[in-house]
Amino acid sequence: MTQAPPPGSENDPGGYPSSPPPQPSDPGQQAGYPAAPPPPGQQTPQQGYPAAPPPPAANYGQPAAPGAYGQPATPGAYGQPPAPAGGSQMSFDASKVTNADWAFFGVGVLMLIFSFFGWYSVSTSGEMAAYTGGYSQGGWNGWWTIIQLLLLATLVIRAVQVFTGNLRTQIPGIAQVAAVGLIILLTIIALIQSFANSDSVDTGSGSISAGPGFGIWAYLILAIVLGYLLTLAKQKEGPLPFKVPSVAGL
Repeated sequence: MTQAPPPGSENDPGGYPSSPPPQPSDPGQQAGYPAAPPPPGQQTPQQGYPAAPPPPAANYGQPAAPGAYGQPATPGAYGQPPAPAGGSQMSFDASKVTNADWAFFGVGVLMLIFSFFGWYSVSTSGEMAAYTGGYSQGGWNGWWTIIQLLLLATLVIRAVQVFTGNLRTQIPGIAQVAAVGLIILLTIIALIQSFANSDSVDTGSGSISAGPGFGIWAYLILAIVLGYLLTLAKQKEGPLPFKVPSVAGL
């Protein structure tokens, strides 16, 4: 009589399959008992390797957002050079220049030209002209130079007033008129000096004459016209202690 195999053996077809033998989870655990499963969301580190470092904290090492500390300054921020101040721009309008002013500058230029002509002249005639020629001195000799410098200053100041609008209140009109009056006075003194040094010598074969030249006469006449034109222009800008009659067209 054949003996039946015990239940659970390999030859028992009607039994339950035998479970595999338990494996040890670590060296210190006894064989035959399975290791407890790890908690949900955590993996058991492999044997022989160190555990992975914890994840970095939130936003640690994250690049700064635009506009944060260290971000380049936007245009117009601190350190940007200031925009140039919108100063008043000077503009020249020729239509605002009066006819009296144009005539004033024209006469002033003529005076400068005649300052180089003869203010004191020496001329010879006859046989004397063959030995000694005539000569002349202009208005830039000796103390006469002061007259020319005063004329230049008057023209420059008036040009600044007319063409830029500056120095109108800093320099009163009466002071400018007085400056032209001083030019006239000094020119008259220079003319008197030329007359005082005039002379004429007749040698029989020729003559030598010395005295005021043509340049000083023209200069004096133009200086009087210059004073009139300046007074006419200044009395239109403000009151003066005196008043000159106007001429049509000026």
